[in-house]
Amino acid sequence: MKNAIKFDELEKILLTNWTKFIDTHRLITFVLSNINGTEFKKINQKTLVKKSLKITLSQFRLKNNNTFEIWVDFTIPKKEGVIVGTCTMCLNIYINELKHLETIGNLFT
Repeated sequence: MKNAIKFDELEKILLTNWTKFIDTHRLITFVLSNINGTEFKKINQKTLVKKSLKITLSQFRLKNNNTFEIWVDFTIPKKEGVIVGTCTMCLNIYINELKHLETIGNLFT
């Protein structure tokens, strides 16, 4: 039978429960390692976003070759301000590997 899985509903379940099957400490470390060396556009603001570390998943889409594309949204405090952005990653569940695809964001100062 084709089309047996409701992929939008599967994504909701994965996004709601990702902390149960992804090691959050390792994910945070991975995100931090991928923002090091990344140049972010600096934006001056009168009021800054709250300076606390925040990591959330906003997309968890099944792609070709049975991999998932994951969007990890982050807020990371820095000496100069706060970086707000997104890392896109590819998760291959068969070999249990997470690969970095791209990081975008802004440094609010």
